[in-house]
Amino acid sequence: HEPQGEVTHRVIEVAESEIVTQLRGSKSGKTSLRYFTRDWNILDAGELKSQITTWYAPAVRRFVRRQVTASRDGRVRSKSEDVLIEYGKAAVH
Repeated sequence: HEPQGEVTHRVIEVAESEIVTQLRGSKSGKTSLRYFTRDWNILDAGELKSQITTWYAPAVRRFVRRQVTASRDGRVRSKSEDVLIEYGKAAVH
């Protein structure tokens, strides 16, 4: 099997009770957070929940902003946002 991509883990915070790492996919560039105890036991083994919030503009019949938030165990693991920055009507042929 060919590798599908690589994931890098980077420690971004070491607190008294936990270690926070950031995961980044090499192909997608998406990031997420993972929480561990100071002994490297995983803390976030719960169910991943996603919330999608969309702002729609009827005048252009498009969404102008979309925010996706993924959380696990009450903590945000990843958050992304798409924003429409330019809009033009398509030419009719």
